[in-house]
Amino acid sequence: MMSEPPETPGHEGPVPLVPDHRDALRDFPRFEIPPGSTVWRVHTKGRRPWYFSDSGRFGLSPKAGTCYVAQDPLTSICESVIQGRTHVLHEDLQRKSIRSMPVPKIFAVADSPAAIHFGLGRSFSTEEPYDRCREWAAALHAAGFGGVAYWPSHDPRRGDRVSYALFDSMGARRWKVGGRADPLDSALWRGRIGEDLKIQVLHPPDDPEMPFAEDF
Repeated sequence: MMSEPPETPGHEGPVPLVPDHRDALRDFPRFEIPPGSTVWRVHTKGRRPWYFSDSGRFGLSPKAGTCYVAQDPLTSICESVIQGRTHVLHEDLQRKSIRSMPVPKIFAVADSPAAIHFGLGRSFSTEEPYDRCREWAAALHAAGFGGVAYWPSHDPRRGDRVSYALFDSMGARRWKVGGRADPLDSALWRGRIGEDLKIQVLHPPDDPEMPFAEDF
């Protein structure tokens, strides 16, 4: 069970170096995501949802990969599509599906929101470039962790919602997903993006010759 995040953001300076003594990571706070737990993921239509790559903030080296999921569907949308913008193009939603998935096995994840004593805070979710965060991911993976729980960087609602960067071998997994993949451009999800997140979905003009400015 993940610990409750502190009332204040905690350490907001640069992400620190990984400890020189890797044994120190044995004391890194952790919790287990049990099999059957529901997570949410936005992915490209026609692709397998459980896909582990070397991309993103907590990407690993070749042969190992990372799959980014969230506890909450709107968090997943914020992190994968909206990414801090106040508007989103309808065509960006057309290419994506969203689905809830059961976790197929235990993932023992590093609880970064509870790791203030390691010098980590919300900057662990926002700092760019990703080099330092990837060093932490590699070290945690080498120490036997199955992923990282972290505060989402783009969800404006904040609160105690977390996202998960889960580790496994590189590539697609043929794990049971259950349910169905909903198109992200459906009326349901466009409504939630507009009403719950206050994000405007922009449609291109009907006249193909009329210029359409992307001003965000």
